[in-house]
Amino acid sequence: MVMTNGDAAGLEEWLGPERPAAIAVGSVAAEDPAFIQRIGLMGPVHVISGASPSPLASAYQSPLTLGVDRLANAVGAALLFPNRPVVAIDAGTCITYDVVSA
Repeated sequence: MVMTNGDAAGLEEWLGPERPAAIAVGSVAAEDPAFIQRIGLMGPVHVISGASPSPLASAYQSPLTLGVDRLANAVGAALLFPNRPVVAIDAGTCITYDVVSA
């Protein structure tokens, strides 16, 4: 299924009767309050950005320009594999590698 940016109806259709325990939203585009309100009907929404609190210390030179997808990947990898070095590989629009040290 292909959805355009901000397609809350498409997301709801894709989910069907399932409802997520939580929804994380991150984007480099301007925040869309109507979209966030609409998906908030599907589950609790957490908007993340480069300024969001993180359990990780970043070595990135300009953390506010680090893509929120990369931050989420690194945090997720660290939570899944605590106290271990791990590499999160994201094959989206481009392939990124995020390294988390122990």
